[in-house]
Amino acid sequence: MSRPLRIQYPGAVYHIMNRGRARQPTFVDETDYRAFLETLAEAHRQWGIEMFAYCLMGNHYHLCLRTPMGNLSRIMRHVDGIYTQRFNRRHRRDGTLFRGRYKGILIDADEYLAAVVRYIHLNAVAAGLVKMPEEYRWASHQYYLKAKGAPDWLDTTEAIEQIGGRQVFHEFVLSGNEPSLRQYYEAKRQSPILGSETFLDRVRQRGEPASREHPRYERRVVQAGPERVQLHDVATVVGDEQGCHRGPPAGIPVASDEIPMSLDPSPCLRGHSATVRPSSGAKPGQIRHGSRIRRY
Repeated sequence: MSRPLRIQYPGAVYHIMNRGRARQPTFVDETDYRAFLETLAEAHRQWGIEMFAYCLMGNHYHLCLRTPMGNLSRIMRHVDGIYTQRFNRRHRRDGTLFRGRYKGILIDADEYLAAVVRYIHLNAVAAGLVKMPEEYRWASHQYYLKAKGAPDWLDTTEAIEQIGGRQVFHEFVLSGNEPSLRQYYEAKRQSPILGSETFLDRVRQRGEPASREHPRYERRVVQAGPERVQLHDVATVVGDEQGCHRGPPAGIPVASDEIPMSLDPSPCLRGHSATVRPSSGAKPGQIRHGSRIRRY
């Protein structure tokens, strides 16, 4: 079985996701949610991680964080492992809680941090649990709107400054995820890197090791040379169980030898939209072409 490619270096920013084994609940009650947040606090104290966003759903979670020490694997071994021990002890069960290895997408923070935070904050809205993102207790958007009560390990400043202020960031979130980013996350396989071509080049120059243990579509992303994969070339999905074919977004070229760039769509996006209408009189966020954010 292949294992996911892990690109690790000091200061790297990631979108982390994991789901319960066989879609079983990973959080049963308030005590479980609080235990997971305490586990994140421990990781912050021990390794200095900078947490930009979180959303804990019933059977999965989303995190956006920076690793100052370049040790994502060690951090997530603690987060998933220690939380599983606590969950099992409390609920008198044993065995694995999560489906396996976490998914970690390396993020170009200069271009995509605010957009990824928005995506994470809209998960509960997309799942129909709340109407407004700040109403969901187990996500960090409430602290982006009002700093009072925010955990000391949560950093809201960087994403807010990327947009221009708290209220402006809130309206940016309410404007909804842009189509190209939704398509990226809905694809069955995603590039392990979300960033500009310049960012991709910088990652390639690091010479991250990729072997046959890693999925071929992930190896191709970090390989220099003719097999370059554009991150904006979001996914050709070919031949699902119904034999359908869905091509890339209009106007985006995909090489004739392009492999399907598509893993299971996120369960919190399948079958419903994540767009929220701004409150009366609010100005929705403005997005520049190509998934990059225009400052307000």
